[in-house]
Amino acid sequence: MYKRIISVFVFSLCVTSVIAQKFIVSPTKLYSEPSTGATHLGILLRGALVNNIEESDINQEFVKVTVDNTSTGYVLKSFIRKTLNASDNYTPSPSPIIENDGIYGSPHMFITVASLRGRLGPSTKTKVGKVFTMGEVARVNYYPYDPEDWVNVGGYFIQQKFLGKRPILEELYKQFDTIPYSNVAERQKIGQRINEFIWNTNVDASKASGLKRCLSVAKQVNDKNLIKKIVLEITIEEEKKNKLSYAELEKIDKEKNFLIINGVKVEGYELTLKELLNIKGSPIKKVKEEDDCCFAGTIRYVYKDAEFMVEETKGVAEIIWLSLKTNAYVVNGFKISSKVTRDQFVKKLARIFYYNGHYPNDYGFYFLDYAGIEVTFKNNRPDKFSFSIYP
Repeated sequence: MYKRIISVFVFSLCVTSVIAQKFIVSPTKLYSEPSTGATHLGILLRGALVNNIEESDINQEFVKVTVDNTSTGYVLKSFIRKTLNASDNYTPSPSPIIENDGIYGSPHMFITVASLRGRLGPSTKTKVGKVFTMGEVARVNYYPYDPEDWVNVGGYFIQQKFLGKRPILEELYKQFDTIPYSNVAERQKIGQRINEFIWNTNVDASKASGLKRCLSVAKQVNDKNLIKKIVLEITIEEEKKNKLSYAELEKIDKEKNFLIINGVKVEGYELTLKELLNIKGSPIKKVKEEDDCCFAGTIRYVYKDAEFMVEETKGVAEIIWLSLKTNAYVVNGFKISSKVTRDQFVKKLARIFYYNGHYPNDYGFYFLDYAGIEVTFKNNRPDKFSFSIYP
């Protein structure tokens, strides 16, 4: 009896073996059965990972796999690789998948509705982990043919029917303009799509025009918070028509920008360790960080209202962030602190900062080619200054 059990076990190992994870080398179909005549479940794109690969002596051409939306099916073995290489032979992604469109290089599609909930699992019963916006890029590794089936986009699941080609802003405008004023629900739906897609496109020339359409809907339904937000965004977009060039921004940063830390004027975005200790005193704690190739130092000095990255041997301290409740950032002569209102900030600096309506409390300043500066608002007041060096 014991020998018989061993024999059966050895035989099963010969018939089927499970391999953890491999790549799809070129676009290929996922089949319901190990046959090219079986139902086509979807398309696996180059670079897609497949798991739980079951190889069988019964059919040498196919393997059973689990794809990233948790579905299982069969794929031709010849399309599976342990690694991907630039020298691989592969075909372009088939329609409707998009690639190399100047927006995103890998296989992708676009979100075609507003405020689409990305689930943590392939079911409407699972929790929402992310909200996708109209026209947002969606990286696709496996595209199921069933419109009701689920697509894994960066770990969040959405139904296939909400993916498609990139929206065209002018077409959305035309669609909106044909809706009767009395059809409030439809005006809200298309207006929301316009409002989200505006910030996923670089068509600056027509953003104000789109925002004005959205404003008309906000006024129609008397959404006071939305009205205030859109009015401010229209002001920003109108001011951007006269936005400054990078050369002008660079000049402003060198001549007119500085920080005020604990009442002390600091030129630039770093200071000596001696200056830091004179201004701020000893930190609450020191945290050893990994070398990230951005900041010069690896020791983070933590204060109640600020953090600095310090290179102790060289005596250099670089700013990570500052509270604008106790400190200030002066841009082109305008002092940014928690005493400033959002309206004052926009009126003075709209030609200088970068704004995206998906992140209404974040304002970026690009004075430097090696780092980004961000001012974050809280309760309609400047709250935090952040400095990040690009890798």
